[in-house]
Amino acid sequence: MEGARLIKMIKKAIVERGLQDRAIADIVGVTQIYWNSLANGNRQIKSLGKEKLQKIAEFLGLPLIQVYLLAEHFTAEDFFNSKDLNEQLWLSVRKMQEDPQWAGYAPSVEEWEQTPINVRITLVSLYERESKRYLMAKAEVEVPGNNFTE
Repeated sequence: MEGARLIKMIKKAIVERGLQDRAIADIVGVTQIYWNSLANGNRQIKSLGKEKLQKIAEFLGLPLIQVYLLAEHFTAEDFFNSKDLNEQLWLSVRKMQEDPQWAGYAPSVEEWEQTPINVRITLVSLYERESKRYLMAKAEVEVPGNNFTE
């Protein structure tokens, strides 16, 4: 179920605070029936608008972006700015195969083709971090109002 981690966190917070389920429905601004359909996976929590997700973020004490991530609004591919992500990932695996320290961990073509995209990204990201060779073009995230160069 998409957004299951977020739903689980909300339910846990409700229990820990001794609240009833309808409390979160009231906080978010949805009906109890709508909340139940979100909690049961009949509706996707990521379909809630920014204002409602912001209310969830405040309830949980989390940044809004973390709520978006927990709701699975974004995918791993969203953090890479490439027209051909698979090609970039495969080129990174080729570098891994040529690296004596990583060659034994590098997947074969057949294994690679069966690997889900989020696992591919994780493997390449780990290789980049450990080898200090940055091969993937990643999206740069700029935080408005923060100027760290001054």
